[in-house]
Amino acid sequence: MLIDIFDKQIKKINNMKKIYLGILGLSIISILGLFGCNSNNPQPINQTYSVKYVVNCPECDIDYWNEYQGVSEVNNQPGLWELNLTLKSKNLAYVNARLSNGSASGNILTKIFVNGVLESESTGSGTGAMATSTYNLP
Repeated sequence: MLIDIFDKQIKKINNMKKIYLGILGLSIISILGLFGCNSNNPQPINQTYSVKYVVNCPECDIDYWNEYQGVSEVNNQPGLWELNLTLKSKNLAYVNARLSNGSASGNILTKIFVNGVLESESTGSGTGAMATSTYNLP
């Protein structure tokens, strides 16, 4: 009889421990969730990026993604070509260069800089050379 009373008390204590541990666990998860939702530092939805396209080739036709969310073209561009523009987040920075009809063979270099940092570079050489650089803006 005394053993039965002790067994019941131990079971009650064990059940209380489980309840307290459950409440403690939920409290910790709730606190961590609050720290993860920092409303003082929201992520920008339409952040803009300074993008610079660079192409170097003997004579190239160039296609690039413009700030109006479309493709623009420059034909028969000799030597070094650079373009600075502003693109919004979630856009594709893209520049493609290929040798113009008058240039049978040569070397091409394309680069994309985002906020001053080189993010993509490509080279092509030989007959019908082409180079394409792309970068997905965050």
